[in-house]
Amino acid sequence: LAVAAALASSVYDRALPADAVFIGEVGLAGEIRAVSQAERRIAEAEKMGMKLAYVSERSVPRRAPKSLRVRGVPDLGVLFRELFT
Repeated sequence: LAVAAALASSVYDRALPADAVFIGEVGLAGEIRAVSQAERRIAEAEKMGMKLAYVSERSVPRRAPKSLRVRGVPDLGVLFRELFT
């Protein structure tokens, strides 16, 4: 997911948020899939000072992290609209 966001950033000629992290896999149809240990990755991103995490809708944790906003996105189209429009 991070690679897809970076490529889109180049195409749109707009920088990604410096305090954002992208956690997930991209399927052939553009859907964002959950990855293993997503909650642990989100907790680690929070420790590193990240403020926003984009993850698969299925990976949104039940307990929200204190200082990290988690956004569940279903596919690349939704992610790109949110980032670049």
